[in-house]
Amino acid sequence: MRMYSLAALLIGAFPMLANAAPSYNCDNASHVAELVICGSQELSSLDRLIANQYRQSLSDATLEKDKQTLRQAQRAWVTERNECEYSFDCLKERSLERLTTLKAIESFAFSWGGVLRESPALDSEQVGSTYERQAIVILQEEAAYWNGYPWFKVLVSGKTAYQWGGIICDASRPNTTYCEE
Repeated sequence: MRMYSLAALLIGAFPMLANAAPSYNCDNASHVAELVICGSQELSSLDRLIANQYRQSLSDATLEKDKQTLRQAQRAWVTERNECEYSFDCLKERSLERLTTLKAIESFAFSWGGVLRESPALDSEQVGSTYERQAIVILQEEAAYWNGYPWFKVLVSGKTAYQWGGIICDASRPNTTYCEE
């Protein structure tokens, strides 16, 4: 509890930090990580970018279930971010990952339907599946290939898994996904 008071004192002692406010009111910060963000221009700027991108993604989502998935993923991310507590590097890394994920939602990708795997390999454990034309978020392209297509780390209904590029369509990746009908 003492660290909260110290962090609040530090934030109050440097009025220039007020110009670098995050997306929330620092007076209402209830977690150590939130106070650390309040005390950093860089983390505050990242927080504002994430909040803006989240609002944009939420308004772009047309189906209520997609909006609900976004809300669940955002809440899960905030919980994960708060676990960083005092670690600037952890907070920065988690924030950059979230911003990348939210920006990836802008490029529409979908699965042709198929298996979701625990790791990028056919012999990896199945952790779920997708239905035909189910919207997915491509988080990153993996180095592993099979049958001419790479594996991708994807976000599907709030779950992170791997799917083979031969059953994914992303028009912005014509050489690594399959989009012909």
